[in-house]
Amino acid sequence: MPVARGERRCPVCGGSAIAETRYRDIAGFDIVRCARCQVLHLSPLPSEQDLARIYTKEYFCDAAERHGYLDYSRDRQFIAATYRRRFRRIARHLPRRDRPVRFHEIGCALGFGLEVAAREFGWTVSGSDVSQHGVEHARALGHPAVRSDPCGRCILPHEQPDLVCLFDVIEHLPSVHVFRDWLAAAMAPGACLALTTMDMDSAWNRLLGQRSPSIKVPQHLSYFTRATLTANLAPSFQLVNASPDFQTVSGDLLVSRLLHVAGLPSPRFSLLRRLPVVIPNGMNLYVFRRA
Repeated sequence: MPVARGERRCPVCGGSAIAETRYRDIAGFDIVRCARCQVLHLSPLPSEQDLARIYTKEYFCDAAERHGYLDYSRDRQFIAATYRRRFRRIARHLPRRDRPVRFHEIGCALGFGLEVAAREFGWTVSGSDVSQHGVEHARALGHPAVRSDPCGRCILPHEQPDLVCLFDVIEHLPSVHVFRDWLAAAMAPGACLALTTMDMDSAWNRLLGQRSPSIKVPQHLSYFTRATLTANLAPSFQLVNASPDFQTVSGDLLVSRLLHVAGLPSPRFSLLRRLPVVIPNGMNLYVFRRA
């Protein structure tokens, strides 16, 4: 799919000054460091119309693995295991309440995380996603879900949630500062924001450089470190905890990723399809508190 080039601005702060170019000409885009907020970002940005064409039904079942998942539904058990591990770690930082946690997931995809949160943690759940297909699938599972705009904003089904999660989402947003200000207004002081995103300071990402699976062009617009993420969410959100993230994947997906890093084609390994493997993924899991 040809992707149009759009503005030369930072998707995090909106600035246009560039401090350095980290990687050149990855599928026609550069990855540069913003002189204002210090975040690495794609330059120029894809147009919003081209980004919208990525997040369709095919994003969740992309046989060519150009932009999306090979088969999101097929990996449901592994995705659920990843959610379960993340929720357990996040729950340690939630204030005690005499009622169920009001939980909203931005970027809920097909709703598998909402299912885990409601069934296994007893939370009152809702979700949103930029993909209409994802929203409809989450609703079919019986969970309230609404469509968000490209910046991640939506009308929250439950006012003032206790916990908002964004897993592998913030790097996709074309205006992070707009999203941050909207979310800060929607959350009550003391509520928690949990998210995962790549850590470009991790040993994994430093070693692999532009071959890292964290670099996905054109859908990943921003590339954070712990320091740049924390600085750009402040002062509305204060960091409570940050730790390396781990993901449960199928054995064939693990082999496929290793071959991708080596620059080799990815065959299908049906014998490894049901084998769960827990791997570090070059990301951090962050918990922030609304200031």
